[in-house]
Amino acid sequence: MSVGTPDYISPETLQAVEKKNTYGRAADWWSFGVVIYEMLFGDTPFYSESLAGTYTAIMNHKNLSFPEDVVITDEAKDLIRRLLTDKKHRLGANSVDEIKSHPWFASVDWKRLKETCTPTPPLIPHIYHILTFIFSSYFSGSSLRARDL
Repeated sequence: MSVGTPDYISPETLQAVEKKNTYGRAADWWSFGVVIYEMLFGDTPFYSESLAGTYTAIMNHKNLSFPEDVVITDEAKDLIRRLLTDKKHRLGANSVDEIKSHPWFASVDWKRLKETCTPTPPLIPHIYHILTFIFSSYFSGSSLRARDL
């Protein structure tokens, strides 16, 4: 059984469901490629109105195209193509260093990024009681009203 949002599922994940095979980390790098594509173009690369259409487009991923109305660098296109390809040739299939050394990430100082502390957000909202109310209201059958929040 596959899990996840259909637009982000790799071909080998779809095949694993059909053929009862397994899949590995390379499937995550596929999803990473879909995320990058969506961030740059505003839509997923294999979107279709139907689930079957989406799965067909994923299985035919060699037909990957880029919208002409959005200009991106050749490095970005190369990265996406190398992530949205067969798992044996997929960037990251052997090591994360394959991805980190890709030219699109040339300006990233990976060591500094790893050593950087995550700052504490200026405000940490206390919403536990609201979530508890919503959760308990859902299961108790009582209706949640906007004024209750």
